[in-house]
Amino acid sequence: MKQIHLKKSINVKRPLVEVFHYVSHFENNDQWNSSIKESRKISPGRLGVGTRFELIFGLGPLMATVLYEVKRYEKDKSIWLHGLGTSYEGEERISFHKIDELSTQINYEIEYQFKGLLNIFGNSFRENTFGFGGRSLEDLKRALEYVPPGPKATLMDSMQDTLIIPGVLNFTKRGHRTGKKKWGPLSSYLGGKKVLLTGGSSGLGRATALGLAKLGADLTIVSRNEEKSWQTAFLVEEETGQKVHVEKRDLSALEDVKALSEKLLKSGRPIDILINNAGALYNEREVTSEGFEKSFALLLLSPFVLTENLFPLLKKGGHSRVINVASGGMYTQALKLKGLEMRPENYNGSVAYARAKRGLVTLSEVWAKEWASDFINVNSMHPGWADTPGVAESLPKFYKFMEPHLRTPEEGSDTIIWMASAPELDQMSGHFFLDRIPRKTFLIPGTKHSADLIPKFYDYLKNKARPYLIRN
Repeated sequence: MKQIHLKKSINVKRPLVEVFHYVSHFENNDQWNSSIKESRKISPGRLGVGTRFELIFGLGPLMATVLYEVKRYEKDKSIWLHGLGTSYEGEERISFHKIDELSTQINYEIEYQFKGLLNIFGNSFRENTFGFGGRSLEDLKRALEYVPPGPKATLMDSMQDTLIIPGVLNFTKRGHRTGKKKWGPLSSYLGGKKVLLTGGSSGLGRATALGLAKLGADLTIVSRNEEKSWQTAFLVEEETGQKVHVEKRDLSALEDVKALSEKLLKSGRPIDILINNAGALYNEREVTSEGFEKSFALLLLSPFVLTENLFPLLKKGGHSRVINVASGGMYTQALKLKGLEMRPENYNGSVAYARAKRGLVTLSEVWAKEWASDFINVNSMHPGWADTPGVAESLPKFYKFMEPHLRTPEEGSDTIIWMASAPELDQMSGHFFLDRIPRKTFLIPGTKHSADLIPKFYDYLKNKARPYLIRN
């Protein structure tokens, strides 16, 4: 069997820490290497010696699986891996050198051999398939340097949304997997960025917390369930090495929201990314200790108070982002002031949830316009229909029927993580995203509100929240 030895190097215009972080995580390889159809980390724990990855290479119509194991790991310096498959074995050594504060040199070396039939036809794949051969280093350079333009909905996206049923089908895992085929690399790094995530204790929130921590974020999660929050924090630290701060707060209690705001404001630390994700669907009507219908309090009034109160820290962050997590259910409801707090005689949990989410999407548009000059981008998103404990508990019939088609929490959280980190969103504000694409906010006839209702809606919330607002 012939041993093949290759050496290559390339310079990229990104800081050393960011380059090492992206390249050393081999699960990112399928984002930029066209010969890799899928790459994933298959061992638990943070990246280091012994970490294992599974990469599936495309050999024309054939697929070849190679298992990689990290043999040497020096943070921000080098990573060595051993790759083994039925038709391939190789050693890959990658080192990183700082050129200046904004540039890095990547040196790549591989020794490998083909086995079986590939030993006969191996020259056809040499420098084109395994490792970083052929165009791969150029593709990696592009992944690290190129900032794509902001995404736009295609004609097909708009048609599917307009026809409603095809658009709704995209809420399932099918929509995510179809959309993923068109995505470019996400080589963003959130090291040093302060992220505040509400509802990070389980389901979508936990997946979001882990995804943000993998990008290096300094994360604080806010939840009323302290035990589950610390479980998330422990998982994140075990997987990424990133410590997570936990704030135990009942976000349906506006005094708690105010107290959290005061604590954060007192610290004076800028907030780079605020993610309003906390949510629950209450099938039975409940009233908070402050006299608000609970869906309205948790899903709309709470993020209104928190975001308004934290404006000084968002402004201080400079080019900060607010991400409001909504729901496809909001498409079924119009914005109406009467009925935002549903009365006992006509209460419906799903309707109350959808109305609040419609309000949250509308608020995103208001803040986007108001705060544009302060360099605060505000967008909302729909995670699709995801398999989470909240869905299983609050919508048991829906869950039983749709379970095979539901997205994983990781698929549901993908767009949140992308919205928090993608540089192309620096110039995008006031949009509503699904699967990294801006979508229409009105699909069903009769749900679109008039422009003159928006200031009345904002004033309505402000009057309700006045005792809990720190800045009026």
